[in-house]
Amino acid sequence: MSRVLLDRSHIEPAVLGGALLGGGGGGWITDGTDWGTLAVSLGAPALITVDELPGDALLVTAAGVGAPASPGRFARPVDFLRALELVMEAAHAPIAGIIANENGAAATVNGWLQAAVFGIPVVDAPCNGRAHPSGLLGAMGLHRRPGSGGSAPPRSPCRPRGRPARRRP
Repeated sequence: MSRVLLDRSHIEPAVLGGALLGGGGGGWITDGTDWGTLAVSLGAPALITVDELPGDALLVTAAGVGAPASPGRFARPVDFLRALELVMEAAHAPIAGIIANENGAAATVNGWLQAAVFGIPVVDAPCNGRAHPSGLLGAMGLHRRPGSGGSAPPRSPCRPRGRPARRRP
């Protein structure tokens, strides 16, 4: 596949495909349609394959971790842009591409907005495949890599810090 410039004609197939083929979660069809429309109205996000990048390319994952069906879900487009700005400031190399974290109606277009605004391509490559209730669960084990800064095991939100889990007899 060569570079594809995403436009309005790609939104409905991406969003509906994500809604039908997603492995769970992934947001609402209306959100995916709105975010895809916003992205292509601000620029022309490019879609490329991973084999178009050098082997040492730095990729980031665009995700909206949380509960998108919650009435308290208020991540704004500017929040997604600011998150990428912070990653770009902290990165050890230029970011070569953005991968959507999962498949789903809204999640399939994760990264389109950032790609349109920052000119970083969206990479057609597998990531989590489905929704996860936390960033750690979606980290694909990368938090265990030396230098990642995230080697601590996950802490259960069900017990206070420092208290051992009780085992059932």
